[in-house]
Amino acid sequence: MTVPQTTLSLAKTTQPTLSMVVERVVLFERVDGFAEKQGIWICAPAGAGKTTLLASYIQARGHTALWYQLDSADSDVSSFMYYLRRTAIKHRPDSTVALPELPINTGDWAPFARRLIRAIFHRYQGRLLIVLDNYESIPPHSSLHSLLALMLEEVPRKAKLVFISRAEPPAAYARVRANNLLASLGAEDLRLSADECRQLAVLRRAELTPEDVDQIAQASAGWVTGAILMLEYARPAKRLGRSAFQSDGGVLYDYVALEVFSGFDERTRRFLLSVCWSRRLSVKFAEELSADGMARQLLMNLSRNNYFVSEREDGEDCEFSLHPLFQEFLQIQARKTQSESMVAAQLRRTAQLLAQAGYPEDAVELLVDTMDWRPLEVVIASHARELLRQGRHTVLAGWLEQLPRDRLHGNLSLLCWLGQARLRESPREARQCFEAVCRRLPAAAPKEERLRALAGAIESIIAEMDDFSLLDGWIAELSKLLPAQIAPAGNDEELAAAVLLAVAIALRDPAHADLPQQLRRAEQALTGMRDNTELDSQRPWLALACVLAGEFARAGVLLNACIKRVAAMPQEQQCRWHLLAALQSLLSGAGVEASAAAAECERLAVEHSLGKLSLLGRACAVASGLAVAGGAAAAEKLATLETDLAGNPNRLLRFLSHYLTSWSDLITGDHVAAHHRQRQALSCAVELGIPFLEVLSSCAYAQLLFLCSDERGGSAQLRRVHSIARDMRNPYLEFITLLIYGQVAVLNGRTSSGANAMRYALGLGRQHAYYFVPWWHPGQLADALVLAFRHNIERDYVRDFVQRRGLRAGTPPADLPDWPWRLRIRTFGGLKISGAGPADHEGGRGNARPLQLLKALIALGARDVSAAQIAALLWPHVDSMYSEKSLTINLHRLRKMLGDDDAISLRDGKLSLNPDLVYVDATALGRIAGQIRIERPYADSELPAPLDDQFEQLLEVYTGPFLGDDDELECVNARRNQCRAEFEAAAVVLAEAVSKADLPRAISMFERAINNDPAAEGLYRGLMSLYNFMGRASDAAQVYQRCCTVLASLCRRTPSTETVSVYAAIAGTS
Repeated sequence: MTVPQTTLSLAKTTQPTLSMVVERVVLFERVDGFAEKQGIWICAPAGAGKTTLLASYIQARGHTALWYQLDSADSDVSSFMYYLRRTAIKHRPDSTVALPELPINTGDWAPFARRLIRAIFHRYQGRLLIVLDNYESIPPHSSLHSLLALMLEEVPRKAKLVFISRAEPPAAYARVRANNLLASLGAEDLRLSADECRQLAVLRRAELTPEDVDQIAQASAGWVTGAILMLEYARPAKRLGRSAFQSDGGVLYDYVALEVFSGFDERTRRFLLSVCWSRRLSVKFAEELSADGMARQLLMNLSRNNYFVSEREDGEDCEFSLHPLFQEFLQIQARKTQSESMVAAQLRRTAQLLAQAGYPEDAVELLVDTMDWRPLEVVIASHARELLRQGRHTVLAGWLEQLPRDRLHGNLSLLCWLGQARLRESPREARQCFEAVCRRLPAAAPKEERLRALAGAIESIIAEMDDFSLLDGWIAELSKLLPAQIAPAGNDEELAAAVLLAVAIALRDPAHADLPQQLRRAEQALTGMRDNTELDSQRPWLALACVLAGEFARAGVLLNACIKRVAAMPQEQQCRWHLLAALQSLLSGAGVEASAAAAECERLAVEHSLGKLSLLGRACAVASGLAVAGGAAAAEKLATLETDLAGNPNRLLRFLSHYLTSWSDLITGDHVAAHHRQRQALSCAVELGIPFLEVLSSCAYAQLLFLCSDERGGSAQLRRVHSIARDMRNPYLEFITLLIYGQVAVLNGRTSSGANAMRYALGLGRQHAYYFVPWWHPGQLADALVLAFRHNIERDYVRDFVQRRGLRAGTPPADLPDWPWRLRIRTFGGLKISGAGPADHEGGRGNARPLQLLKALIALGARDVSAAQIAALLWPHVDSMYSEKSLTINLHRLRKMLGDDDAISLRDGKLSLNPDLVYVDATALGRIAGQIRIERPYADSELPAPLDDQFEQLLEVYTGPFLGDDDELECVNARRNQCRAEFEAAAVVLAEAVSKADLPRAISMFERAINNDPAAEGLYRGLMSLYNFMGRASDAAQVYQRCCTVLASLCRRTPSTETVSVYAAIAGTS
């Protein structure tokens, strides 16, 4: 049987066509008076003319209306939202205002309901009446009541939400009634007046005396249907009987309706009894159901004469519906006049035709009422896929659960559909369904059925996010079922299963030898998908598998392939895409992009009530905050996340809570608390069964052991986790473990093995473009990269890493000029500024004062220098107020000239160059010289290479006198002498240390140092002493003469007493 798509019924979504209707002017004016209300509730018994009143009002006033006739199927919120959305699109198909897609997760419909009703009114520019007819068909327990009350609050001015019901508003409307948003018309308001009854008699051509009409008006008590029936019954061909006016409404209707029905010809009666089981009748449907080729004429005649049959027209199409009272009467007559088997056959035939015509809800309702299970199973199986595509999972689940348990569990195909229907809301229940199907499917079952069940079992375990060890058996089964090579022309279910298998293996068994092949096969499967919607839904899944395999760039390509269509994806798919984009960006080192994607994921998830995705998005946002800005920025989000996860049994969410809290504790320096939470995180990761997370947590735990001075425990943990990472063949996890080990080894004196580990780790990082290490404090990560830089390991990659992440070392590497500083300021031999931002500082009168300010700041130490002191130095002859103002102006100009406002700070009256961003060679000299003074007395003379490295570093930094020959400021001269003394002392220490093993090389070192600063008098003394030690007094005398000449030329002075004494001692000895 070919199953059409679900049909949008005209009877359900089209305003009734009117015939022989009295224009009720007084009531129209009452409705006009409700202009300030957002809703109208029309409440009266059946047959009181509610629908006719509103339809005639809309027609008379020329309003735009969206008419929606409710039925029992609308008690399921997803069905109501689905059909309401389709109705709005149908009546305004050319609108540019998009309506939101149905959410897949239906835990909370309120956000979607608000957005949908706002979008509908916006689509019609606000001037719209939405009519919800037959409201009493919604049972009291339905959540639709509260949702419609919320939607009522969103109705704009000049628009209305109109409810037509036989009952008063339910309790859910108490607030809107209390807020005076809802007007009402009741049964008393709808009663026909005597004058309106006379107009009705004229319209229906009832040739009665005025007294007869008044008698009918009095007897019917204004009940519209009663008056119509009595007018029909009291035509001249019949005699009015007193009994007709003495019955109550129900009895009156049954009595008079029977008389009217009896007045129809046999063909009409037979036709009505054959079609009475359906609430909506198209002409074709009525013809098939009644086997009467005159169905159109019969229905139109009944409608035009207002015999309780209404017509809905939409262009050339038309559809009819029976008045509920009349339909109920006809069904009673059918059961009275026909055998049970005949009625059952009619019901079955009606249900079959309804299903074929695209009205499965009506068909299911009939079949459930008659407990006709076999046809019901056929209808459900035929429409299951379409319902899932429409996002109506709860509808499908509700249908299936109305089947007896033995029939449902005895039909494995239907049980599989139940698993699909429950997958989003209850993945554990879905898993149980799929597992039952997998266990009971015979070996000879069609491949498609086994594939659907296995894929469903795997997907439900992943959606459950609680115990991934359950994947083990199903991975093996699905691997056997899928071919080794995926045919590009294969069906989409098989192609999607190939992607799912790759994800499952990456999650659960990353050490699987076939994982690379599975990833390639999954990519091949994507190229074979014909449905772009399915293709876009699978790409993020494969991106997840690539992330877990450490292939972040590959994951980014997959995500970017569908980036332009993200906004058009279903809501859950959008959230998943943003979540994976956040994860991929975070692991790739793009923290800002990760934060933005995580925030968008969380926003969408909250808006669409996707609970787990909301929490995962927030967790990713916390991780981004911890990675980019440290603990303070993420603290608030983490606290909210902890509150929301309190008592949550889900293992993945518990892991994230412990892991992120431990990370935050690490950043704030609470190592004990971090250790405690990381142990809990590691326990959750093991229980969860995701090796990738287990390795991440183990690495963090090892670092904490080191921080807590347990080097042996930390080393053992690292060895174990590196072995796991190596077996997994995951380059990212190897990168992390080796980087941690390398840093720890170097810091603990195992320089060679530590450097080798860091070299291999950073080589992997460069090869795979890794720029993020989770859980580390950004400063600690920067410190590890500083160590690598000092050992000349992957320097270009380290620079790129630091610049991309904006990392700042815990202790700025002031002695490393090649470190990726934002600015470099060189003072030895003259002022030179270089970097990303500085403007030209060479010429220009406007730069003179700002540069003086910079020179003074550096000369006075560059850190925590009194602003008042600098102001007094630069403007000594003015009052303090003027000098402070001048300082402020020139500080602003200096920052602008450097191109970086963060380069210089002013706090508590102290000026500082930012040591994290700015390299200053004068500061570097102090660091290098101090280190040489500390280390050299204890240095082993058998190790000349480190001495050479230090000497080269010293010469690279000190290339001439501080600020050359600049003598403008007294503080410059003082700092010049200080730097020269530091340089002299360090160079002498190194040369003397080398002289113990290599005298010629020591002489060369003195000569090279003198070449950098010919006025460094202490170097001459050192060289003279060395020559004297070697017995070369004449060479020592020549050095002295050279010193005298240089000092006279450059400094206009003679050698110091100390130098003269050294020379005299050498001369006396010789």
